[in-house]
Amino acid sequence: MSDLIAAIRAHTAQLHEQVEQSYPFCKMMSDSLNEEDYTRVLRCLAQWHHIIETTVAPVILSTLQGHVAFSSSVQVLKQDLQAMGADKCDILALNNDHFDNNERALGALYVVLGSANGATHILRHLQKHHSTLPSAFYKKSALDISQWKQYMRWLATQEEQFSNQQIADIICGAKEAFTLLLAISTEVKTSQRSRTLP
Repeated sequence: MSDLIAAIRAHTAQLHEQVEQSYPFCKMMSDSLNEEDYTRVLRCLAQWHHIIETTVAPVILSTLQGHVAFSSSVQVLKQDLQAMGADKCDILALNNDHFDNNERALGALYVVLGSANGATHILRHLQKHHSTLPSAFYKKSALDISQWKQYMRWLATQEEQFSNQQIADIICGAKEAFTLLLAISTEVKTSQRSRTLP
């Protein structure tokens, strides 16, 4: 493991744990998971992916093209939400000013692609205990593990070229991605302010 990847993991470990312990994500590996819980998870993830994917798209195109394959997850999240009876995917009125430089966007991408690791375990749990719930997103995410491996290899090869400030920004971007997901989970529970995802 490269020093940069080890540093990202160390600096985000607490936030990662907070996300897993927060509602609705804490329900995902539980036998008591119900349709309301699952719909909230999908809404949180749709909001999160929309914000991050919109932000990191320029980075993917300019920096990672030819090195890392990346495909959006927003459409499969909308598909699962529609299967749950949600006729639209709401984007809550949060501040979308995130990841304001390339390095922070790279840090956010580390978190998004890294979620494929957990998706494999969640998908197995859903198929075993909640097979009636739609799982197009988790099936896609589990397959995206190859993108995660590509990204990890690329990041390790670039490590020596990053300045100390760039490394700090990458770590900051990864932390912001987790913090954003925590904020979204709170808003999904409490906010009625929304607009429809285009």
